[in-house]
Order: sequence, then structure tokens, then C-alpha cells
Amino acid sequence: MGGIRLDFSNSKQGKSRLGSREILGFWLFGSEGESAKNWEEILRELSRRGVKKVQLFITDDLPGIENVIKMVYPSSEWQFCVLHTVRNSLNKVRVKDRGLFIQLISLKD
Repeated sequence: MGGIRLDFSNSKQGKSRLGSREILGFWLFGSEGESAKNWEEILRELSRRGVKKVQLFITDDLPGIENVIKMVYPSSEWQFCVLHTVRNSLNKVRVKDRGLFIQLISLKD
């Protein structure tokens, strides 16, 4: 009898020199899920396929991802995703104070 299997997948986009967006690939992570090791393999594959320079990587806080990026693309910049930062911060705020917290971080100069 058949069953359902959950696999983790990811796709990545890039911009060409002419500014058009292109899909760089689609990867299945399998039952082990996402890991820095998976990302090292993906980044090395992209490098072999001709992606020579990446200006900026924006990622979540996957353990080891920043080190992998620096190993494969040492001149690239890395930054933590703002959405993930807000979500992580929101999880540390008491439920009754979350509305106020959202208002405070949404204020513009």
C-alpha cells in the first residue's frame, strides 16, 4: 500500500547581468531536512555551473550556513533575513505585548 513521504525542497533564483531573474535550480533535501552540508553541496554545484560571484546572501539562522557561504563564495556578504529576525523577536515578547511591539518596530523615522 502507498504512503505519504515528506521531503524538504528548495529553489533558488538569481539575477542575470541584464537584470532578469532566472531559476538557478530546484533541490530536494530528503528526509534529513535542510542542513549546512546540503547548502555546501548546492553552492559548490552552482559554482561549478558558472556562478562566479554572489553579492549578497540573505538566509535564516541555519547553523553553519554563514561559514559555508564564506567557504564557497568568500567575497560575498551575508545578512540575516529581516522577517526571521522579527519572528524570532516576536516569539520572545509576551502575547499581551505583541501588538505594541509590532507597532513600535513599524514606526518610521
